[in-house]
Amino acid sequence: MTRTTRLLLALALFGAAAPAARAQTIWTPLDHRTTARVEFWHAHFKQTVGAPSSSSGPLFFSLAFPIDQKLAMNFELPYARATVDDPFSGTNGSESTIGNPYFGVQIGALNKPTSFVGEVGLRLAATSESKFGAILVGIVSEPERLEAFVPKTNIVSAAGNIVIRRATSSARIRLGVSELLASEQNGGNNTLIDYGAQASTDVQLFRFGGALTGRYAASGSGTFSERSNHFATGMASVALGGFRPGVSVRLPFDKDIRDGVPWMLGLSLEYEFK
Repeated sequence: MTRTTRLLLALALFGAAAPAARAQTIWTPLDHRTTARVEFWHAHFKQTVGAPSSSSGPLFFSLAFPIDQKLAMNFELPYARATVDDPFSGTNGSESTIGNPYFGVQIGALNKPTSFVGEVGLRLAATSESKFGAILVGIVSEPERLEAFVPKTNIVSAAGNIVIRRATSSARIRLGVSELLASEQNGGNNTLIDYGAQASTDVQLFRFGGALTGRYAASGSGTFSERSNHFATGMASVALGGFRPGVSVRLPFDKDIRDGVPWMLGLSLEYEFK
């Protein structure tokens, strides 16, 4: 049995057999700004004995920059690290891996009050198949982008967004599709659909937002509930000059996931280039 097969079996047992298709976080700016962003996510495990330490989780380094009024580029580099303390021997082990980088473009009016913005992107397989612990921590901690850590798989994605922008608020509705390209021995090709809605508002220096997101394994088998996962995410951030530190909490709706990981915590820092 290959490591990839064991990974997919672990995902099925975890309750995430319908993997995320989202190319990037729904918080990715869809406007005429140049931003750099780093995110860290950590999963809270109900079973704490032998669980990854609080410093375990994925990091996402991303850059978004406009080419003109209707075209922008996106780049994202994922990285995951897992550290597990053995409560019996007192020793700990750690491992890390680079994830699958993302290259994408946004097409549409990036600075109008209401517009349609399309996304086209590609994730290239770069995850080390041998770093099983780091892969699993990356997937469990940020399930909306778990394809960033699936080894031996290239992902082609496209999405459409209806974006509403106001002086102190914004909202979007998103629908996307991804094709996971892998050999038969590594799970074969799979078609995945993701969808969601997000809204945020500014109160002086602070920004508060929320999102409802989901995904559906179109090429899987079983009922809709068995082939889909859904999450609610809350976010708060503050503007400090060009920097915007933020915190997010994600809650899974699916009982299979809640039984193992009831919530995920995200920390972020965004910088806007003037």
